[in-house]
Amino acid sequence: MLAAVLFQIFAERDIFFNVLYLCLCLSQLLILSWNANEILLQSTELSQTLYESKWVDQNETIKACMQIMVARCLRPLSLTIGPFGSINLDVAISRIKLAYTCVSVITGKK
Repeated sequence: MLAAVLFQIFAERDIFFNVLYLCLCLSQLLILSWNANEILLQSTELSQTLYESKWVDQNETIKACMQIMVARCLRPLSLTIGPFGSINLDVAISRIKLAYTCVSVITGKK
């Protein structure tokens, strides 16, 4: 989608609409990837936070629950793009670079 819009901009077709649409597509991609990156970062910090809590002073049931939660938190949460893998800021930046590369190869501009 980004490559198609960039191609339309380079071809000088409906420049105002296409620039606006490009800005909306970029903002959608970056907002989604930023939130996915925050989920990944927060889930990796969760096990350390649980371990640093006062779980030792609790009863045996709470201790067992905390151990299960820490064990579960060792594998971080992430948002995925279907079968293509997880999304984060690095993936979003690489998609933007890929779209620009495709358009520059097609149009012959550097």
